[in-house]
Amino acid sequence: SKWELVSPLILVPVTLSIESLTSPYVLKIHEDEIVINPTLAYKLENDFGICLPEFEPHESNIAEYLNGIQKLIDVNGWSIKQECGLSLFSFLKMNKP
Repeated sequence: SKWELVSPLILVPVTLSIESLTSPYVLKIHEDEIVINPTLAYKLENDFGICLPEFEPHESNIAEYLNGIQKLIDVNGWSIKQECGLSLFSFLKMNKP
């Protein structure tokens, strides 16, 4: 049987707020930087020798960036799913040897 591991690639910090119970939720981009998932980047580099390039949202097209990453991981038989999700993420500092 084939199993699948899934991890977000790009993390976009957002705030989700509501003014009252009858108001709709409002989702806004937070002031923090859009970043590559640091845990995934660390794992790919240390276990597979794959170095993910930084994503520059004001300079890069997301589709071109994801296509470039797909070319890096094709040799492993992996694929990128172009999906979006909303979740809470917390990262502890990683000690690099």
